[in-house]
Amino acid sequence: ARGRARVQAALTEATTAAIEGLQDRLEWDPLRRRALMFALRSPGPERLIDRFTLLELLQLGDGPSLDVLAPWGVNALPLNGCPCTQMQSPGVWRLLKGRPQLALASTAVNDLNLRIAVVLSELGLPAVLARPVLAAAVQDFLEDAAPTDGGDWWSLSEAGRAVSRERIEDYVAAVASVGGAMIPADEPDGSGRTER
Repeated sequence: ARGRARVQAALTEATTAAIEGLQDRLEWDPLRRRALMFALRSPGPERLIDRFTLLELLQLGDGPSLDVLAPWGVNALPLNGCPCTQMQSPGVWRLLKGRPQLALASTAVNDLNLRIAVVLSELGLPAVLARPVLAAAVQDFLEDAAPTDGGDWWSLSEAGRAVSRERIEDYVAAVASVGGAMIPADEPDGSGRTER
């Protein structure tokens, strides 16, 4: 929320210095810088806040460090051989272009994970549900993203950010179904013990 407010303030001010300050903080490449400046001058209903990834908004809002966010990250195995999850810095995708056979673009896009985390928080649900909800969401994400090529990280980012709250509620409902990750709390059986 703080990152969104900071971006909105800069876009409302619409001065080159305010916008370049955000771009410098995020280490945007010249192409993205020009695209945002062009969109600012163009008429139309385009929401400029959507030109920022969720991780960029998180960093602009002075969120936690990438190390703290690592459990919410993506598979790091293709990138550096670590069988773990990592949150890559927003500008790392530029270093990964040109090697589509390794599917490296997916290691730099965290938007689906962060979107699920945000919605679970808004719903007042525990973070432990993120894993089964994410498992349910990935198939739809893969079908909706439709990247143009192996380096099209932006389509992956947009698809992750576009998942609606209602859709995530559906994933939560699927997790709560019979045999899902959510089970009822133990009920006392009257003897002072709880049944498992």
